[in-house]
Amino acid sequence: MAQHGHLTREEKKKIRIERKKLRKDLRLKGITKRKEFEEIAQMLGLVYGDDYPRLLWLWWRFLRFLGRLGWKFWIGALVTFFAVLMPFAVIANQKGNFRVTMSDELVQNDFELSDTESFETPKMTLASKVLEEVNAYSVADLPDNLNTGSGSQNMDDVIIYNFWIRNNGEKAMDYDWYLVLNEATKNVDAATWIMLYDQNGMNIYAEAREDGTPEETNGYLEPPLYAQAASPQTQYRQDGEDSWSVITTPYAEKRIAAEGTVEQMQPGESRKYTVVIWVEGDDPDCTEDLIGGHAGYGMRFTSKGDEEEIHEKYGVENDEKGQSIQKSSNPVSDFFLKLADKAKKK
Repeated sequence: MAQHGHLTREEKKKIRIERKKLRKDLRLKGITKRKEFEEIAQMLGLVYGDDYPRLLWLWWRFLRFLGRLGWKFWIGALVTFFAVLMPFAVIANQKGNFRVTMSDELVQNDFELSDTESFETPKMTLASKVLEEVNAYSVADLPDNLNTGSGSQNMDDVIIYNFWIRNNGEKAMDYDWYLVLNEATKNVDAATWIMLYDQNGMNIYAEAREDGTPEETNGYLEPPLYAQAASPQTQYRQDGEDSWSVITTPYAEKRIAAEGTVEQMQPGESRKYTVVIWVEGDDPDCTEDLIGGHAGYGMRFTSKGDEEEIHEKYGVENDEKGQSIQKSSNPVSDFFLKLADKAKKK
């Protein structure tokens, strides 16, 4: 145990792992409210409460420091704050992108991102090219081999982004990845479909129907992108001689579209991901009510044991049907899939 009653990093990691197991067990039993989860976790001792007194003391010291700065300082600070904020508010309403980020621990262990396979200019974050506005599109109109390029390969109404992650460190490591919904207005996310290519092939994700069953669209003469599917038998259904249905994979949670784990990525090893995002015109939720709305997505890579960070931010709390999804704290860095005024269901 650490000194002064504070938990060590390893102890906190064990607590995060146990909290994740508890969260899954409770969801299977129908317990999804954060308040109930925290009450049970506290009874089991799965909390980080020993750090609270020190944090409160540091907060008190910080407030005392701010109080000594005087009113002239605060007036100047407010003027500067609003002068900097206004340009970013305009950008947030006009532009956006799909952003890829990594946790601090992966960065410290020399993991790198790149939108080229050669890693000529490795980075810690990536962002796709901007799409200002989009119209509804159809999965049946998507071309083959969307994952053969590099970087942004956007179409008029579809985000297509290819990128790589590489372990440039000296030891093998596990990592988790999460495809997340950062922001949504006017229920645009309900009709937004996401296609993800990885080492296993292609999967299509969409929010589940109201009854919890997977969203699907019907009546295709041929199954779109069938040869590239990771699991064709579950992603498609043949309804007749010339009639196919596309069956999507429901979101893992309301704001976590998909998640996965890569074990023991070796030094020097890299993996490619391709993300495709569009508003599906054949989705029953794609109506004129969505015009003017937008949805923002991102992909987050974290080290194993940091699941709590993601579920704290994107968990099921306040995501019951009928409640709006809160905006991201940094909307400028997110991809905005904004429906154009002329958009309508096909």
